[in-house]
Amino acid sequence: MQHYTNINSKLYAELFELGGDNLLAVYAKLKYSKIGAIKIYKEQNRNIYHTLKQKTNISVTTLRKYIKILIKENLCYFDTKGNFVLIGTNKINKKYGSKKVVPIEIASYKETKLFSFRVRVFRMEQQQKNRIDRRHEQHKIIEKMAKGYTLTAQQFKFRNSWRDADKEYAQSQDTFNANTVLSNQGFSKLKFGETKSKGSGNYWKNKLVSAGIIKTKRQFEFIKKCSQKEYLSLRYSGCRNLVFKNGKLYKELISKFTTTEFYKPAQELKELRHLDFDFCFFLSKQ
Repeated sequence: MQHYTNINSKLYAELFELGGDNLLAVYAKLKYSKIGAIKIYKEQNRNIYHTLKQKTNISVTTLRKYIKILIKENLCYFDTKGNFVLIGTNKINKKYGSKKVVPIEIASYKETKLFSFRVRVFRMEQQQKNRIDRRHEQHKIIEKMAKGYTLTAQQFKFRNSWRDADKEYAQSQDTFNANTVLSNQGFSKLKFGETKSKGSGNYWKNKLVSAGIIKTKRQFEFIKKCSQKEYLSLRYSGCRNLVFKNGKLYKELISKFTTTEFYKPAQELKELRHLDFDFCFFLSKQ
């Protein structure tokens, strides 16, 4: 059985900006540990942080660090008796003017951080799939128009809704990538909100793969037949994305990725619609 908690989508974005997946995981586990109660009560002759540690299995040091941020953002507080109070869902929704939520699976603190990261990776995949579907429909219309066939009313309406970028694509006759792809730098930007090293992105991509959250597959494009001597010459000249195998030269492309089946809390969800903002656009502005 999967355990999860819902976080307001706008609050998710705010917490990510303030403390990344670490802060999100702490907040998610604190919210889940309440189990419908108004507050977490302080045990007699015991520090409240030790009670919170017992509830969340997160170290006292980590809890002190991130609860301090949550208190500053008016998301929780300690009452006069020392009990821990987390602001309720209704007040959060009223504060942000939205009821849309992000479901985060709850496990250990380390795993919950990855599940928080999964939300953004899954959203990126969904956005790419939507673009792929749009490009596929555009390609069908372009072929139909080239042959002189009449468009259906639905296709004509879609054709008139094309943006400038769509029109440029239609004129270029370029083929589109039918796979969802993300470079190591792309994984790095999704993880931290800013582009870091390729090595960092590769590290977190492998973490997601090891956790069974995503699957990746390398992609290659055939260039030509060549000798090993010619291949080595190209390598020494600075072409690092080439692969030589059985007398053939290939160019390595960005690896494609797919997320494993996303959990479906409460109701069956055909696709993730919890983020009411374009998270990729949000990251691009950082």
